[in-house]
Amino acid sequence: MDREQEPKYPLQTLSKALEILSYMGEKACAQGITLNSLSKSLGISKSSAHRILDTLLYYGFVEKSDSAVVYYQLSWSLYRIGSVVTERHDLESSGYRARADALAREVQRGVCVCAPRDSSSVVLYHAAPMETERPSWSFFVEHLPLYATASGKLFMLDFNKEEVLEYFRSTDIKRYTPNTLLNYIDFLENLERIRERGYSLDDREYDEESIYVAMPVRDYTGRTVAAISIIGTPDTMQPDQIRQMLPQLSAVCQDLSAWLGHQGAAAEN
Repeated sequence: MDREQEPKYPLQTLSKALEILSYMGEKACAQGITLNSLSKSLGISKSSAHRILDTLLYYGFVEKSDSAVVYYQLSWSLYRIGSVVTERHDLESSGYRARADALAREVQRGVCVCAPRDSSSVVLYHAAPMETERPSWSFFVEHLPLYATASGKLFMLDFNKEEVLEYFRSTDIKRYTPNTLLNYIDFLENLERIRERGYSLDDREYDEESIYVAMPVRDYTGRTVAAISIIGTPDTMQPDQIRQMLPQLSAVCQDLSAWLGHQGAAAEN
């Protein structure tokens, strides 16, 4: 645990109770955990662990077996309490609009927030800096194709190969620009490059006048629920310029992902 995040006035018994709940969550199994195992693993005396478990039983946070050897495990009551978090930590409550506005001002580029819907990338919000180049016409298109946009390709990272193939078979694949990827094999290779580098790039594949660089926002399941793109013209989105903006873009996506419960984002933060 980070010492800077420890409470100033910790309650020892409460701290031990939370350690027990965390340990039971990490070591969860169908059979459960014995008092002896908890005591040895956490360095808590059996009497203290028993009193804490007895209190947690009373409040319905854990349950125990009726067998000769008593096993403890987390209860459904704890699950019901925890499920409220997913209801109150959704994308709408994350403050993504304010974060997109701040990012646009910071990088002096347009910023677009998209979400996957109906086999397309749907624009949720567009932020513009105070001083910006002419925005791309594509900002005003509500549904963007997955295969030809930076955000859409991020959403397709959640597809397996068969799903990507089915998408290409069932979708009217259009050539928006000379750079549009039309071949299934080439597209799979592009997805692999995105996985390796951690961001997606639309290099004039949808609009010849615009370059998009995007990163994913993931929820507690690891699913990509949104993508944030920085947009500019070829003159303002040279490779060196993109590399300079990646840390700012990554920080916003990590913060939003942490709000949605993505464990990877919490570890990086």
